[in-house]
Amino acid sequence: IPNISIGLKHPDDNDRVATLQYPSKLQIEAEGRHNPEVLRRWNAGDNEHNRHLYDTWRWITTDDYNSLENRILPMPSNMGIGNARSLAQFHSLLAERKILSDAFYKHFEQPVLEDEMDVVIGYEESKGYGYQFTRNPMGQWIFGHSGFGGQNVRVDVHNRLSYAYVCNGLKIADADLVEPWKRMVDKMYSLL
Repeated sequence: IPNISIGLKHPDDNDRVATLQYPSKLQIEAEGRHNPEVLRRWNAGDNEHNRHLYDTWRWITTDDYNSLENRILPMPSNMGIGNARSLAQFHSLLAERKILSDAFYKHFEQPVLEDEMDVVIGYEESKGYGYQFTRNPMGQWIFGHSGFGGQNVRVDVHNRLSYAYVCNGLKIADADLVEPWKRMVDKMYSLL
């Protein structure tokens, strides 16, 4: 799949990667006024567990993600580099049931943990097999991963869909609370 890699393929590709920008105080306040739940979750992440992560791995701040030295590291957990199309295309292999057995997909019909507290992020999530689970507008379980600042990808095996949203101007909202993401999902499912 073109335009997706775990870490930069070549240092010369660094010019093609957008610079991440941490949200400003004004943006945090504006998003919080628009949706108080977004601000509650943002503040919930400021806890001892999250601080311990940054004490342990001091090089994972927003500014550090912009450095070439870190971008070339092939770390699947946090150095996926691509665009929304390539991210959705990669996950479409799961959505279209092209790469795994039917028995394997049984694991993705529902989460292993439903509405369980994640002490690092400070709020409840449904999870299983390395993915976050949520429900689509039709009430069916879907899975994927939301990244820091508003990035999101979901796989809907019921409707054979995969879709993604990426941004370089980071938001304080997470997962399904990101406004452009919500509008995209609502519109997409209204067309099914």
